[in-house]
Amino acid sequence: MGELDQRGNEISDTVTALNQKVHQVNDMNAASTRQIIGANDTVFMSLAKLDHVIWKVNTYLSVIDGQPAFDFVDHHHCRLRKWYE
Repeated sequence: MGELDQRGNEISDTVTALNQKVHQVNDMNAASTRQIIGANDTVFMSLAKLDHVIWKVNTYLSVIDGQPAFDFVDHHHCRLRKWYE
């Protein structure tokens, strides 16, 4: 019986260690997901800012040239609105 008890304890220890590893991986996965979501938001805002800069440059060029550089649209049809929806 002593050998069976020892094997049972070894299996129990192995299962406990495996359970801890699974929880660690799950925690790391959750942290990675939060970082990816944060990076996604940062990239989206950077693209929106860049798009706005391009819009401003085109607007200035329209004023300087006296001709529209692009079709002006209202706030329901702008590119940011299309991204946001």
